[in-house]
Amino acid sequence: VCAVMKSINLWKSTIIAPLIVASTAVQVGVYYGPMDRSRSDLIVNYGKAFLEHMPRNSKILVQGDINCHVIRYLQACEQMRPDILYFDQVLMNFPWYEEKQANILKVQGVIFPGKMFGGPPVIKLEKHQYTWEKFLEVNVKKNKREWFNCGGWHFYD
Repeated sequence: VCAVMKSINLWKSTIIAPLIVASTAVQVGVYYGPMDRSRSDLIVNYGKAFLEHMPRNSKILVQGDINCHVIRYLQACEQMRPDILYFDQVLMNFPWYEEKQANILKVQGVIFPGKMFGGPPVIKLEKHQYTWEKFLEVNVKKNKREWFNCGGWHFYD
């Protein structure tokens, strides 16, 4: 039995393993070219087109990875439109967001009416949570900047 098992293991390691490596290499060779998006500037062009047409000193509530990350990239790496403030709606759900951003954004006239965004107004919120309605009510009236939404709202927002 041991001799049979050794011959099976030897067969696996000398034939099967190289076949797996070879088939993986063939797949990479065949599909890499058509799937390579390393030179694609579609997302960057989308972000530039979006930011270029925003009024000066706008504020944007952003939702979705593409929308958020392209704006973050363009502002941080290409210094495009530093006058625009954006708020990642997903990150506003975490208590640390307000803690880290409040002092920075207070200078820009932004007020967080609680410690964290609490979700839809149809659920009972904790005292430290706020809704989009409250956030916009406090900030839109106070600020002269225009507010925009990029990435959509849920039906309950």
